[in-house]
Amino acid sequence: MKVETMNPESGWPDRPANWPPVLNETQAAQYLHLDGEGRTIESAKRTLRFLRKNSGLPSPGRVAKNVLYRREAIDHWLEQREQVGNTDAGVDTAAQTT
Repeated sequence: MKVETMNPESGWPDRPANWPPVLNETQAAQYLHLDGEGRTIESAKRTLRFLRKNSGLPSPGRVAKNVLYRREAIDHWLEQREQVGNTDAGVDTAAQTT
């Protein structure tokens, strides 16, 4: 089992070298670069909830109380948003190639 290390300055876990195919909320927030300077994990999770509710961000569901996201579905959602040129909630879709 992999131990997740935390960045003591930001409170965020370190970004993975390789993103797993299924992301938890914190990983999805990092994948979408919502972990910027001064952002808390809770504020990023609120942004994810907003994007799910208002912008169609796909979430395959929950396991126990954990909201999960398929990385492939996020990538597809970003591609669709690039095509219409929409970048609401401060998510820069052009930077999402990682």
